[in-house]
Amino acid sequence: MNHAKSSGTPWTVPVALVVVSLAAWAVWPRCVFRVRVAATESAAVSRLRTISREQTDFQRTHNGSFADRLENLDPKDSADSAYFYSLDGIVRDGDARVIDYRVLANPRIVGKTGTRYFSIDGLGTLRYEVMRPATDASPILQ
Repeated sequence: MNHAKSSGTPWTVPVALVVVSLAAWAVWPRCVFRVRVAATESAAVSRLRTISREQTDFQRTHNGSFADRLENLDPKDSADSAYFYSLDGIVRDGDARVIDYRVLANPRIVGKTGTRYFSIDGLGTLRYEVMRPATDASPILQ
């Protein structure tokens, strides 16, 4: 009878499974983190679009002037658990009406609650930057 000798030990398969499991657990938190950051960034973009629509509605009912404070639109527009929102870059005409604005969305904890900064202006142009505040020269978000 020919008995071939096994080249591995009886522990080879269980050890390999443990190594693969540990590797999966090491990668898992990073995947969850990316998903969470993507969700908070998506929510920030959605909120900026909502603020832009609210500004358009405000302008229609206030003699062509945009709001000069987010609180004049909706008090909950100024912050959420992941991003701060602020009205910036206000431009007024000779009658003191706000004719242009920019709303900024900045992560509360950069790198943790978001890696991208966003802005939207009076024309509804949405811009972003990675790990630094968005400006008028930042890339347009499509």
